Amino acid sequence: MYHVSSAPQAMVSQEMITRALLDLMGSNVFREITVTQICQEAQVTRQTFYRNYMTKEEVLERYLVRMWMDLNKKYVKAPEDMESNIRNLFIHFPIPKNVLSLLDRSGMFYIVEKTCLDTSEILSKTMPFTHLMGQPEYDKYNIGFVASTVSCVLRIWTENGFRETPEELGSITLSFFAGHKG
Repeated sequence: MYHVSSAPQAMVSQEMITRALLDLMGSNVFREITVTQICQEAQVTRQTFYRNYMTKEEVLERYLVRMWMDLNKKYVKAPEDMESNIRNLFIHFPIPKNVLSLLDRSGMFYIVEKTCLDTSEILSKTMPFTHLMGQPEYDKYNIGFVASTVSCVLRIWTENGFRETPEELGSITLSFFAGHKG
């Protein structure tokens, strides 16, 4: 996982850098955005950028990890209540649609799956997928299945222009898991 400073000034800088990168992604190809441009947009120095992040990809990763963590803290119920947890995932999904669109358009949607997997310990505590076939060492496969399914549903939803409601996404995803028992 990432080391994130909780010092107030660092948090302000991180927010400014994140907002600047997302703003720049609205009108630029991600690969062509430079750290210098991000710093100018955020009105911070390069030193501030590198004190907080190693790469511009890390800016996006940490932003998405914060979103997943926030969702978990606010809306996840008991681990055995998979149906509510899946529905809450989509109903209260914290990543704005415009950010999903920016990631998709920039070819960066893989970061959604990566951050979902990076926070897999949260999924393992909030979804009843432990000890597949009585083998705890298989848990990582269950978590990978769930994370990949969720991120795939989000990608298709984004590509479809967000036509389905969050409730429909929850129902679609639950239908995939209907036969999946931990």
